[in-house]
Amino acid sequence: MLPGATEDSTRIVEENVQSLKMTPTELIRSGMSATDIIGKLMKDLDPLELRPLRILWGERLLTEEALNGLKTLQVAESYPKYYCSCGRERVRRTVVLLGRKDIEDLIAEQGHVEATCEFCKRCYRLSPEEAIEALNAAAL
Repeated sequence: MLPGATEDSTRIVEENVQSLKMTPTELIRSGMSATDIIGKLMKDLDPLELRPLRILWGERLLTEEALNGLKTLQVAESYPKYYCSCGRERVRRTVVLLGRKDIEDLIAEQGHVEATCEFCKRCYRLSPEEAIEALNAAAL
């Protein structure tokens, strides 16, 4: 918690966190904005309890006057977007880390080398020629 927070405000925030029953990612995926989430976290907090706090935001000092009467204080708004930076070339570089023997074993067993991105679940399949070519390029 922030320095100067009372035990009561700490308890309220802890209760609010427990009542969410979802991870931040799940909250965002459910359609909540960052402002909505902060509103839920600060629910039932008395803004006057924030009086002793002096919050530094960039060059601005947010004091009691700025916080008085507000349940939340929105300083900025952004719209993050999910994207994955995986790609065939990145997979080639990663597959090489397996080593020549493991790659050759995979090719013998499956006829190819396959990798799935853990973030976006996109599947990449390298032909035997492509996998060996990646190995040879890495050895240079």
